[in-house]
Amino acid sequence: MQLDEIRKKIDDVDARICALLNERFDLVKEVAKAKKESGSAVENKAREDEVLKRVRELVPDDLKDYAEEVFRILIKDSKDLQRKL
Repeated sequence: MQLDEIRKKIDDVDARICALLNERFDLVKEVAKAKKESGSAVENKAREDEVLKRVRELVPDDLKDYAEEVFRILIKDSKDLQRKL
């Protein structure tokens, strides 16, 4: 496969990732609303650990650390967004 073809495929994957990020953050907004209504705290260490454990199970061994790092950023940004709402 030529470099241009590979880059096009990466661009397509990036577009799908962005669509999924939009969907995820729409759901984070719903979570924020539900937490506010129920008086729940933004922080939920057990849930964060559960998400990170599941992520590590979903990727090959050589990608576990990278995937966890990405999801730690997503979790941090999700909590930041929840606090702002």
